[in-house]
Amino acid sequence: LCKLVYPLSMEAIHDIDAAVNGIVGVLNVHHALLVDQAIALRANEQLWVGAGMTSLASWLRWRCGLAPATADAIVTIAERADDLPESIAAFRRGERSLDQMASIARSAPAWSDDTICLRSGCSAR
Repeated sequence: LCKLVYPLSMEAIHDIDAAVNGIVGVLNVHHALLVDQAIALRANEQLWVGAGMTSLASWLRWRCGLAPATADAIVTIAERADDLPESIAAFRRGERSLDQMASIARSAPAWSDDTICLRSGCSAR
């Protein structure tokens, strides 16, 4: 971490920007890994169904300490993963945040996946 001195120099701003970009990329990748686990859990309910577990989202809330909206977003993305391969690939590379991917999963038709990635600047695989 750099020591903040006000007003910030361009070098300090660049360092902060680079640090935040790195942190966010790692966070995005880890959210994608959690979605990948949700995909696997959807395929085998025996891994999460039990007393008080009424849905995969409820299990994620309990097991991961997630807010209801976050758990719901992860399940929604997991449900749409096969429909949105380009967007999911970008998410796994850290190019999409959980919130961005949830918005896409909630509203984008499968046929629009390539266009969404093209217009939002996803890198090539």
